[in-house]
Amino acid sequence: MEFGQIDMPHFDKHFTYVEANALIPRMREIFLQIGSLIEETRKSLNFPVLQAETFTPGRSNGKQKFPPLDREEILKQINDLITEVTDQGIVVQDITRGLIDFPSFIEGEEVFLCYELNDGDAIKYYHGLNNGYAGRKPIPSSWQ
Repeated sequence: MEFGQIDMPHFDKHFTYVEANALIPRMREIFLQIGSLIEETRKSLNFPVLQAETFTPGRSNGKQKFPPLDREEILKQINDLITEVTDQGIVVQDITRGLIDFPSFIEGEEVFLCYELNDGDAIKYYHGLNNGYAGRKPIPSSWQ
């Protein structure tokens, strides 16, 4: 870096540890809902189609099952949930794991506060922008 050059942040929105942790309950809800929608999609692939003769028109005779949401509706719902996350400035890394990154700064370095559903109710790790999940380090105790 040349003298006088300022290292510009990569992200417009940055979260403090407290701000990011305050969003974890909603993020958990969102990714658990996405997981349910994905599971519903998997089940719908095996949904038995009833033949017209299996029930009398206007009556189900106890045999009719209503199909789950169609795939397009499920994809729309998943997309809407992901948009809710990304519109807040959170980076989605893996929807099935609920893996997300919150841009932040630690000791002047731009980093990601890294969270996934298996981490529980709080953010426990961070990593550099170019280190990824494998480079996760524990959040400094001074932040907790």
